[in-house]
Amino acid sequence: MKKIILVTCLTLVSFSFSYAQKVQYGVKGGLNLASLYGADYQDHEYNTYYHIGGMAELPITEKFSVQPELLYSVQGSKGDLILISLHNMAVPYPGYISPKVTFDIKSQYLNIPVMAKYDVFKGVDLEFGPQLGFLLAAEQKTKYSGDTGTTILTEDIKDDMNKVDFGLNFGLSYTIGNAINLGARYNLGLSKVYDTNYFEEEKNSVFQFSVGYFF
Repeated sequence: MKKIILVTCLTLVSFSFSYAQKVQYGVKGGLNLASLYGADYQDHEYNTYYHIGGMAELPITEKFSVQPELLYSVQGSKGDLILISLHNMAVPYPGYISPKVTFDIKSQYLNIPVMAKYDVFKGVDLEFGPQLGFLLAAEQKTKYSGDTGTTILTEDIKDDMNKVDFGLNFGLSYTIGNAINLGARYNLGLSKVYDTNYFEEEKNSVFQFSVGYFF
């Protein structure tokens, strides 16, 4: 699957450049609602981040076009670490409060989505396509709250993560006057985020809402 996505991205991008004289260029940016999925031991929630970058739209037919993009995207997750407690385990002292552990993951990617767009109504397009992402940086803030106080630990986790991310995008966009573009998209991660035995199954899950402008 990863090889298919990579080959598809490269093929569509190279095909787009072969028709460069027809390409309409633009910029875009917007909101990310990002999380991770696939783990039972962490209670993931969606966190608010952002994305910004450029795009190019290549019309193939009257109804069909291809839109490669280059986006700087901040993603990640937040939530609670699920701690395993033993029944009838003696507490250290009366009134002891078991610590609550929360996490906030912030990862930065350079993403290359290549979207196939089909015009279902004037200005309204359905979008579908693969995405290739390159990890730029990643950090995690872990907050420990208990009866002895609160401790926050910030650590660089880039070395624990895979440097390349693969996914599929599904979306809908609306272009106003051939210039202003409004879009909503979901990115379903297909590859593991972590390169470690402790977090084997977690993958990216990102909702994107964007505003763009074609020159």
